[in-house]
Amino acid sequence: MATNLLSVILVTSGSRGDKLLFCYPVEEVKRPKRRKAPVSSSLYSVRPNVESQSDTSNSSISNPLHSYTYSVLANLLAPKNALCGQAFELTVDNMVFVGQPTQATYKPRRRPPQPGKAAEPPTETTFMFNIVFVLHQSSCCRSVIDAYYDLSRRLAIGLAHEEKRCNYLGKQAQNIVSLQEELATERAMEPEEVDPVLMFSEVLKMSTVAQDLREGFESLHKTGTLRVLVNRHIDVSFCLPTDSLPPHILSSLPSTTVQVRPYHACLLLDEVSALEGGLPDDHSRPLLRLIRSCTPVKSMLTLSHDTDQPLTQVFNLVTHLVYWRQATVIYPLCESNVYILSPNATLGK
Repeated sequence: MATNLLSVILVTSGSRGDKLLFCYPVEEVKRPKRRKAPVSSSLYSVRPNVESQSDTSNSSISNPLHSYTYSVLANLLAPKNALCGQAFELTVDNMVFVGQPTQATYKPRRRPPQPGKAAEPPTETTFMFNIVFVLHQSSCCRSVIDAYYDLSRRLAIGLAHEEKRCNYLGKQAQNIVSLQEELATERAMEPEEVDPVLMFSEVLKMSTVAQDLREGFESLHKTGTLRVLVNRHIDVSFCLPTDSLPPHILSSLPSTTVQVRPYHACLLLDEVSALEGGLPDDHSRPLLRLIRSCTPVKSMLTLSHDTDQPLTQVFNLVTHLVYWRQATVIYPLCESNVYILSPNATLGK
């Protein structure tokens, strides 16, 4: 559903310079090779200037983001510390980079003192991190850009909290940089020259931050929603606004309750067991009762009686499910109506 989303990138900047820690999705990029000038035996022959010509036969890149090197992307997406805590937006080559740079402090664990020596206080390191979403400029409007900025801000707040609590991101960043340098050393090349598919697949195996970003990217593409547990501790939830909502629920959320009528019904878009499993630990008990009682033949008024809840609260709960792409509002099914299968319905598995 998030068709305008190209990639998600994690960038840090600190004492070791600007680093691109993770990018998803990634594909193998074949860089253009330079042609060597032909050697002529004649002293007076004209040498064609072919050094600047590139062999572009194998340089087709489906995602324009992958035409940039890691160092260029890291320098572009790592602003100065004075811009931390503010909205970050950059447009390059029909791509919009959206994020919120955030400053954090890494406090290494205190080492036990050696015999006969006083304990040295751990050295604190301040660094900046930025979770950037890359969007198609031609297919995203201002509201979509603001929504992705809000998502980056939420993720940054969660990571900053975990960094303050247990140095979560600082440890992850150190491990990722060490892995990238190790892969480059094994192949006797610069980190930028390492196959990005290999590098980021290895990062995915050992980094929970990278795994969360990948799961969030795939969830946004599939459903337009996101829910991740940062360090299995901080719950971050997000939903793209006004994206594939039904026409009668397309207005802003505060006014959607007036769109639903007592004679409408609520159709769940997933199994009840799946919806129950996706609820957070501190979910609302009335919402759970509504999900278990909801069927496409019951009107809102009937749901209000069955769940013993006021009708206005039923409206609010149904609107909440519609916003999170878990339900839609229909007219109740009845035997006297005639129904047909939509020609646009996907019948395959």
